[in-house]
Amino acid sequence: MRFRLSTLLLITACIALAIGWSVDRYTHRVPSYEERLADHARLAGTLVDVSRLHQFSDHPQGYINRVPDMLFVVFIDLFRNRGLFARTYGPIGNSRHIDDATLHWLGNETLRRIDITTLSDFEAELTASGLGTPQYYDLYTTDGSLKPELAKFVSECFKAPDVLPAMKDGG
Repeated sequence: MRFRLSTLLLITACIALAIGWSVDRYTHRVPSYEERLADHARLAGTLVDVSRLHQFSDHPQGYINRVPDMLFVVFIDLFRNRGLFARTYGPIGNSRHIDDATLHWLGNETLRRIDITTLSDFEAELTASGLGTPQYYDLYTTDGSLKPELAKFVSECFKAPDVLPAMKDGG
């Protein structure tokens, strides 16, 4: 049986395309229904914590000693789950898209309620709480500074407006 060079090249190209397609499909796969549902459950849990603790902090006589620490942990959860805010998966329960503006507004509101107004205030609180250590959230680089994505997130939260645009418009 004789093979021509063009046949061999065609077979090689087909194999390469099949491998490329499978790698691309694996790396850009659509999450399963269970993964999407778990994402929404984590997101809903974080939002419930934020809402509940914001309500507590509106009434200083109750939970005055524990609320700031809990709000700080919730802010870190907002940072850790920030990828969930960007996702929309369609009709799973009453899910809706929560964009970056909402995420940054929630972060700003949370930091404001615990009197953190600068990045250095945030770093001091993170150091005092011990939550940035690898055994908890691992929020520092090897040289001891905040991870750049965390510093950027905190700065973006400080820049967020006091009121969401949807709330201004009555939406």
